Amino acid sequence: MKHRLIVALVVLLLATGAGASYQARGASRPYTQGARLAPARAIRMTSPTSTTRTTPRPSVARATATATPPRTPAARPTPGHHTTPTLAPSSGPVALGNAQFSLYTINPQFTRQDVSVSLSAPARVRVRIAQPGDVSHVRTMDLGVRPAGTITLQWDGRDNAHRLVPAGAYTYTITATNAKGQRHSDTYNMLAVTYKRIVISLSKQQLWAFDGSHYVMSSLSTSW
Repeated sequence: MKHRLIVALVVLLLATGAGASYQARGASRPYTQGARLAPARAIRMTSPTSTTRTTPRPSVARATATATPPRTPAARPTPGHHTTPTLAPSSGPVALGNAQFSLYTINPQFTRQDVSVSLSAPARVRVRIAQPGDVSHVRTMDLGVRPAGTITLQWDGRDNAHRLVPAGAYTYTITATNAKGQRHSDTYNMLAVTYKRIVISLSKQQLWAFDGSHYVMSSLSTSW
């Protein structure tokens, strides 16, 4: 009998100790039999909020392409190509006049002869220089088409071969021809070429006479 009481007492003590032990462990969260356990809430861990500064990107101006028309290259003159003036028809006949000569007598070794003449209408102008009564011309000049106005030319006392012409008298014949074929010519006489010259020395009070390169004479001279 005593043995059964001891066994019952031990069982009771074990049962009581187990409940107390459980209560001690679950004091913070008491357990009630038959109650449902609430599911554990997941705690979302969030990192401290960091403030991120966004640097604005510099705005890039987009260049608007404008269509540029292609440049047309300027026309370059062709080497050796010369434009020949054309002679337009004139309403009236052409005339020459008001001829002027810088010198009536020239020495081609030292001087030139400048000539100017007026032209009433556009025309092609030609010049011929010859000795009086001589059919052949020592010098010919084609001045081309000239507008109305003053024409100038120069003669250096040389022929077409660039040789010095002989001394003597010469005539100028100037001819103007318009687009209709009408011509006007003027001849000018009493023009001469000479190679005679006189050299004077004031310091020596003396002069020398030459005909071309040929010495002719010398003489004393007085200052005046």
